[in-house]
Amino acid sequence: MKNGLIVRHSDAQHQPSGPAGAEKTVLRVVGLITAVCIVAFIVGFFFFLTALERDEPERVARGDGIVALTGGADRIADALDLLAQGRGSRLLISGVGTQVSLAKIGKAAPGLENWLKCCVDLDYKASNTVGNAEEARLWASLHGYRSIVIVTSSYHMPRALLELRRHMPDIHFIPAPVVTERMHDLAFWRDIALLKILGQEYAKFVVALARARLTSPATMVETIAVPSRRRA
Repeated sequence: MKNGLIVRHSDAQHQPSGPAGAEKTVLRVVGLITAVCIVAFIVGFFFFLTALERDEPERVARGDGIVALTGGADRIADALDLLAQGRGSRLLISGVGTQVSLAKIGKAAPGLENWLKCCVDLDYKASNTVGNAEEARLWASLHGYRSIVIVTSSYHMPRALLELRRHMPDIHFIPAPVVTERMHDLAFWRDIALLKILGQEYAKFVVALARARLTSPATMVETIAVPSRRRA
């Protein structure tokens, strides 16, 4: 009390104002947005995992052609088997290294030499999934194909179909996912290495989805889920 007057210290004196207060507000907003994005990523990753195939299809429908995207175990072998079964009239193996040849593939696939000689094309240009889609588009256009069987790992299939549909919205794609032993009985919390691979693939899928939404929204009608059974 001073001269009979009560001097009160306003609570406002303790509240930041001016540039400092604005900066704290921005930081809070950024923190909130970051937290929401992290939660959304984790939830999306969970749904991504639950949508992945755990078993290979019992029977794959026939397409005009077959495209195998290299980069994972058993993809080429499975694609050659589908070709021999008549699931497509021709096979494109996309994204092979310069050291790969039909002769080398033939040594690893005895009994399929005739198919390799007549009906298999190798793409050396593609270095990623976007490149796979571009080369597949040129190949399909060259042969006049309207339906294509796609062979790639089950965890790569969502992003592969995303890019393929972005490049070829008028083509019908038939997924033939390759399921490895590690994916068969997926217990990702016990397999940190596999969880890391799946997390990286999901992050790439999110980027591809955003790019597809921005570049060709009219063609984006599919979700990440792949039908578990396909009829011939």
